[in-house]
Amino acid sequence: MNRALAVTLGRHKRELPPAAALVAVLLAVLLAAPSFFGASNLRDLALNNAPVLIVSLGMTLVILVGEIDISVGSQFAVCSVVAGLLSKAGVPIALVPLTASTAGPPRPRAAAASASPSSKPSPNATAPE
Repeated sequence: MNRALAVTLGRHKRELPPAAALVAVLLAVLLAAPSFFGASNLRDLALNNAPVLIVSLGMTLVILVGEIDISVGSQFAVCSVVAGLLSKAGVPIALVPLTASTAGPPRPRAAAASASPSSKPSPNATAPE
C-alpha cells in the first residue's frame, strides 16, 4: 500500500502545493473566524455564487467539447441588467428568469449557417447559351 500511495503522490506532484496552500488558508480562516464554516454562512455563499457557478459549468462543457465562446461575460451582464429592469418594473419574480434568459442576441439558423457557398448560384454566373 505504501508503494501505491507513493505512485499516486508522484502522479499528482504538481497539484500538491496548491492543495496544501488551500488547506493552510482554510485552517487560518477556521482559527480566525470559526463562524465562517457555519451552516447559514455556507448557505449564503452558495446562494450568492450560484449564477456564476451555473455559467462556469456551462462554459466548462463548451470548452471540453472544443468550442470556444468568449461572449459569455457580456451575455451574463446583459441578462443581469434585464433581470434587474424587469424586477424594478414589477414583473412577477417567477417570470423574470425566464424572460431575462431570452435577452441574448438571436442565434443564426442552422440551415443558413451550414449552407455551403457552392450551393448558391453566383450572381455573376451567366445562363448557358
